[in-house]
Amino acid sequence: MTIADARGVAVPDRNSLNPVQKEIISLLSDFAQTTRYHNLDALNPSHVGRDPLDHWGQIVTAILEKDVPKSQKEKILSQSSLVAPAIDDITITIIHGLDKTPLSTEEALDLPGLHDQAAKYAVLHVVKMLAPLRELTSELSHLAYAINTPEPVFPQMQEFIQWLWDDRQYVLRKKRWP
Repeated sequence: MTIADARGVAVPDRNSLNPVQKEIISLLSDFAQTTRYHNLDALNPSHVGRDPLDHWGQIVTAILEKDVPKSQKEKILSQSSLVAPAIDDITITIIHGLDKTPLSTEEALDLPGLHDQAAKYAVLHVVKMLAPLRELTSELSHLAYAINTPEPVFPQMQEFIQWLWDDRQYVLRKKRWP
């Protein structure tokens, strides 16, 4: 933050993030520190810790409530509500949600479409958090070249995040990410 402030680049601090962004940061932080081996750790009876899939499910739910347009959700739900009764008597649905609760056939049909919609907005939240770093790394790289040394005094990182464009329409339309 000190470097960003000194260069006049606005990098938001954690307190200025919205609740979904804070939860995404919390999930990633937990994953980096403890939960990446959750499945192995869960084999130990004394294991205590937040299930990362359950945490992600809560984030997805929050994104669906706050970000995904109602019309998109209704379209997905109406499609599965038409298909589920037609196949319910000839299928068995044995599937659980991210929170480990059993799902009905209709809920199982809803889930992929709802998760696809939520994922777009999750990426948008991440891009919004990281986009200021793109500007900061670019600023610092230009500054390093201005020192007139044979090579910059620190690694040049801006090319790693050139794809971070804070453009809502672009992010929501994009299908694949680096």
